Amino acid sequence: MKKKFASLALLSALAIASITSAAHAEQVQPSRETNPSLAATETTFASPVERNKTLKVGKTLQLPKGYQYFPAVGWPKIIDVDADGLVTGKKKGNAVVEVKDGRELKYVYYITVN
Repeated sequence: MKKKFASLALLSALAIASITSAAHAEQVQPSRETNPSLAATETTFASPVERNKTLKVGKTLQLPKGYQYFPAVGWPKIIDVDADGLVTGKKKGNAVVEVKDGRELKYVYYITVN
């Protein structure tokens, strides 16, 4: 009788251990250390940073230096962008400027000219 009870207790303990380890495994999230491909996908498909800026007509705004600037919307009517990243407001309205590092889009600036 003692042997049956001991083996039943052992089976119960094993069953509980397997259930708790399975529940624990579901809660653990993969990290960069445990899954190197996760870090590669995070950096490869990173979305650009979006910024909102306000500018007055005739004033200038400095964008981050060392990038390429592409006025996507509102150019040359609303804003003017030079090679150094200086944005000048020409008339009231909304404009969008894309800032790229080589081939990757880094920033998107939504500029409102008052």
